[in-house]
Amino acid sequence: MRILQLTAHFRPNVGGVETHLDDLVKALMSRDFSIAVLTYRPLHTNAQWKMHEKGKNLEIVRIPWIPNLFYQLVKLPALEFIYLLPGLFLVTPIFLLIRNIDVIHSHGLVAGFVGVFWGRIFGKRVIVTTHSIYHFPKEGLYRNFAKWIFESADKSLGLSKQAVAEIETLGISKEKIDNFTYWVDFNLFKKVANAKKVLGGRDKFIVLFVGRLVEEKGIIELLQSAKTWNKEITLVIIGSGPLEEKVLEATSSYGNIKFAGSLQQEELPNFYSASDIL
Repeated sequence: MRILQLTAHFRPNVGGVETHLDDLVKALMSRDFSIAVLTYRPLHTNAQWKMHEKGKNLEIVRIPWIPNLFYQLVKLPALEFIYLLPGLFLVTPIFLLIRNIDVIHSHGLVAGFVGVFWGRIFGKRVIVTTHSIYHFPKEGLYRNFAKWIFESADKSLGLSKQAVAEIETLGISKEKIDNFTYWVDFNLFKKVANAKKVLGGRDKFIVLFVGRLVEEKGIIELLQSAKTWNKEITLVIIGSGPLEEKVLEATSSYGNIKFAGSLQQEELPNFYSASDIL
């Protein structure tokens, strides 16, 4: 079976969705599925990227697109949708024509719309997965549009019970909805001996933040509280995002706030092992 993973975000872009999809693709390949990924170039991560990659049971096509607009449009859903839609919408039918795809697995509302629209025309089964909470209004165009996407999909998956409940409020049949669980690779994420010593912390009490540097993650409140802590308590921040400048300002003013930047997954176990609170 050949599955098309349709998503606006994929490696080497950095983020939780990207990490999950990387794990998902590897898991499906290990079960002898053939995977194609259609995505954009990195939109908010400065990284080297290739337009086309192909290996055994995996093909990745990255559409060249305008970078560094994603975070600016996060609070403007309509503009963000318009920004992310055209490339996936125009390239998907071409991809379906030249590749023997059995199932379209779309991630997010933009890719969800593209998947169900072209899936209906090409007669493909479609799964739509959400990776966030959308706060659908009680009425209006946005709500009706989202309802059409989930109704048109063969199956909709939410990342939590709350996400599933949100889709159900649109009037979608419960039989068409399920939730999935983000998993952890215990071969990678395991206790690292003497991690505090390796990181130079030794006996220091370490508070760790790992994630996108955006208001929704609570990074502003965390920085404000860290300024009032006992100076023996060290805050270590890992990630990237629009609030990076505020993090750097805090590190220059307070010696107990450290910024490690954006790290690869393989580097994170050292920090998790060294920290006392996450």
